[in-house]
Amino acid sequence: MLPCNILVGSKTVANIHLCEEVAAELGVATIVQKRMADILLSLQEDDFNAIVFDLDIKEMEALKAIRLIRRMRPKIPLIALAKKIDKRSGGKILSEGVFPMIVAPPNKKNLSAAIGAALNKKI
Repeated sequence: MLPCNILVGSKTVANIHLCEEVAAELGVATIVQKRMADILLSLQEDDFNAIVFDLDIKEMEALKAIRLIRRMRPKIPLIALAKKIDKRSGGKILSEGVFPMIVAPPNKKNLSAAIGAALNKKI
């Protein structure tokens, strides 16, 4: 089996630590990027088994960022994290093929289930 890598795109320290902790328990490596440009560059250069993307990265409007990620890597499971999201925006984001959306604060159980399911879907 090939090694698994997860791209974590977030500026929030708590989200990053939680993703790293869950990934370590699942035996998965993480690559953390805090800026949208670095996230896109990583997607272009490296292979990932899943993406955890924090919608609160303010460098680009969330829906636009999701659409761009989806164009670049349409088959990779994409897990979205959000502090708060209205139903209309959430519906639009989910319609773009986001695997699950976890409204913050994410907890270990929900994130572990989402990443585990994403990896099982991909592997």
